[in-house]
Amino acid sequence: MKIFQIIFLIVFIFVAVVAVLIFAGILPGFRADTAKTTVPLTIWGVWPATDSNIRNLISRFNSQYEGQVSLNYVQKNINTLENDFLNELARGSAPDIIFFPDDFIIKHRNKVTAIPYQDLSIRQFRDTFLPAGEIFMDGRGTFALPILVDPLVMYYNPDYYANVGLARPPSTWPEVVNTLEFLNEIDERRNVIRSGLAMGETVNINRFKEIFLTLLFQSGTEVISRSGNEYRVVLAEATGQAYSPALATLNFFLEFSDPRRVNYSWNRSLPMDREMFLSGRLANYFGLMSDLRILRSRNPNLNIDAVVIPQRDQSLNRITFGRVYGLAVPTASRNRATAIWTAKILAYNWPVENIVIASGLVPARRNLLVADPRDPLQDVFYRSALIIKTWPDPDILSSGAILQRIVNDVNTGRARPEGAISNATEELRGLIR
Repeated sequence: MKIFQIIFLIVFIFVAVVAVLIFAGILPGFRADTAKTTVPLTIWGVWPATDSNIRNLISRFNSQYEGQVSLNYVQKNINTLENDFLNELARGSAPDIIFFPDDFIIKHRNKVTAIPYQDLSIRQFRDTFLPAGEIFMDGRGTFALPILVDPLVMYYNPDYYANVGLARPPSTWPEVVNTLEFLNEIDERRNVIRSGLAMGETVNINRFKEIFLTLLFQSGTEVISRSGNEYRVVLAEATGQAYSPALATLNFFLEFSDPRRVNYSWNRSLPMDREMFLSGRLANYFGLMSDLRILRSRNPNLNIDAVVIPQRDQSLNRITFGRVYGLAVPTASRNRATAIWTAKILAYNWPVENIVIASGLVPARRNLLVADPRDPLQDVFYRSALIIKTWPDPDILSSGAILQRIVNDVNTGRARPEGAISNATEELRGLIR
């Protein structure tokens, strides 16, 4: 054997032995490299950290991706999430993944990382998530991965209906009006003793904003439209129709608090609609899916059922309002690439299943919308989730106050319907500038 071959063989054996020792962890090289490849990530959510489903999710993830990612869950209050996020950014840091409500879109979309369509195409997105999830898309890409939706439905009291001789709740607004003569109890002074539904006011309707937006969407207006990365207020526009959808919606809504109208069933002297419903004096209650836990805890003996929100007619263009929640990666994350990879995994089947159980809401993934046949309410929530329409809410509190002023100004005589809608349009424009 030539001397060169001997030297080459010795070097090869030496390198092989060192590689085995490093891989076995006897030499430090392997351990040091492992520490470098494990990326610590922090995720902010709004579910209890003690919830077994959240604990199982984090534990399973960390076990499955051990050596790659170490995920730490931090519980936040949904009411302080926005301020906590802004304060964290002001300190020069941020969570790697954050629970992202749809009302963060206009204000905070530039603070989170857009996943380009080359990495998640529009076709892939639509095949995976519910239509309502598209609220998280713009010209740049997808800046939050949808995980949950919270649809508006019509809860009703079956006993109330049975006692007045009605077999089922209405499915259209014309049917709603026709049932009021049976559901309402109004004395000769026009005092409402019992009511079919609560509309026409703002101060004592718990989900006024959600109800009013549902009616606006059903009438054909988007309130705020998006073109690419730009948003525009279209509340007062006719949008190709012979009439203003917003004006028609407002006039219809106000009829329910006008004692001169046949639709009259509500006024501001009554208790909150939820309290009326819980006491058995309100036949129907418009609420989000998330309201069910409150209703059942407040009055476990009340017979509660639900149906999809009434529609304008029996056409196929069915709409209800709903909230959409996603997972986003802040641009200030120090591990954005790994955080995006992790967020995609967390938006997959088994993590979302855990989050759905912890939250009590509807999954935003199409393939998980399989209702339990033993749960009749779940079927209603799932069917409602498919027809959710939402909007890029510029500020959840300010926009709610603006919509309330539309109704209040007309009810108190401070403005005519046309003027109230025009004023609201200008105020909404101020929020998106």
